[in-house]
Amino acid sequence: MQIVVYLFIIFTFLPYISFFNIGTISDVQPYSLLCSTIVIMIYLYKNNVFFKKNTLYFLIYNFFVITFLIYNSIYLNQLDISDTVRGVIPYVSLALISIASFISIQILKNDNVEKVIKIFYWLWVAVGTIQIFDQNALTFWRIRRVITDERGVISLANEPSYFALHLILFTLILVIISDKNDKYKYITLACCVLIAQNAVGVIYSGLLILILSKKRINAKQVFLTFSTIGILFLLIIGYFKFNPNSRLVFLLSSIIFSGETPIYLKDISLNIRFAHLYLSVKAFFLDFFLPHGVNSWKDYYVNEVIKNPNLFIEPLYRLNISNGKIVTMIGSFLYEIGFLSFYYFYFFWNIVKTKKEMKKIGILILIFSTNGLNLSNPLFCFLLGVLYYLYSIREKEVYGLQKKVVSL
Repeated sequence: MQIVVYLFIIFTFLPYISFFNIGTISDVQPYSLLCSTIVIMIYLYKNNVFFKKNTLYFLIYNFFVITFLIYNSIYLNQLDISDTVRGVIPYVSLALISIASFISIQILKNDNVEKVIKIFYWLWVAVGTIQIFDQNALTFWRIRRVITDERGVISLANEPSYFALHLILFTLILVIISDKNDKYKYITLACCVLIAQNAVGVIYSGLLILILSKKRINAKQVFLTFSTIGILFLLIIGYFKFNPNSRLVFLLSSIIFSGETPIYLKDISLNIRFAHLYLSVKAFFLDFFLPHGVNSWKDYYVNEVIKNPNLFIEPLYRLNISNGKIVTMIGSFLYEIGFLSFYYFYFFWNIVKTKKEMKKIGILILIFSTNGLNLSNPLFCFLLGVLYYLYSIREKEVYGLQKKVVSL
């Protein structure tokens, strides 16, 4: 059982790697989803257990949503098999990978889980550091690679923003497991500036430090915070000087010296993310919270972008090669399943609401889900598994990750 669990963790923590070039044409490979199914089946068989009420309700509701999405595609004559499968896979992953993560924590126990996460965190950092000297180093077995001179490195992801996001998700899990891992917040911020060189990563890392800061501030924390800010400020100035044409410099200077034009109207990548969030939320409210399914987004998005050239600046050639998926998790929920998404928000908030620190984690996840974070990210589903494990422990009035087994 442990071998299968470790394989599941490897695939979950390396979701963009198409091992031996065997995989699908999508960025995120399906290994972790397939392995999660095996983990769950073996666990249920060996332990002769069934799901508890809360878990069972979640699975039944998730199955209902998936069935509805498939029926919606058939009913509206939009049933493109490949697009429909790609559309419902994130909802399948949300359930199976999260539950398999819950099981993995039980089997490996707290200390081992923490060690494994740290190993993969530093593996991502090490590969990114190597790529500073050679951008193409260790970039094989990837379906798509965004490597340009003006951007940062991609490490084990397919573009710098997802490299930064994965470091942030690793950090969230480590901080949840133990307060002793607080230093990873500052390490991640430094990595987002110096290695990933990603503006969104820098902003999210800063929010992570700010929101997860302790209520009682001591002298050591004040010194560490201001020292980190001071060092990063000097490094950014140096980076401006030696890399004046990089994208991070452009974004930071646009924020500082924006003038009358907002930054999201200057940078194509940021404008696309803004458009996905704005248009998905707009459709949600204008259509009175009704679901739109998983196949209608591309036509709607392309038409809206073409009709509003002053607000959306995505080039036509990029629109033509769009994969038809919403890049924001909040947008996916609201646009694709409409009012049916309310249960997911309720379920998620119910997990994090019972403890102040967990509420902070919940707020951060909601912020991240507006830009960059999406349902198809296996590491995010693993984070949900950790949160649900803690919730199950608190239900038994036990705090912290312990070696006690908590049933599903």
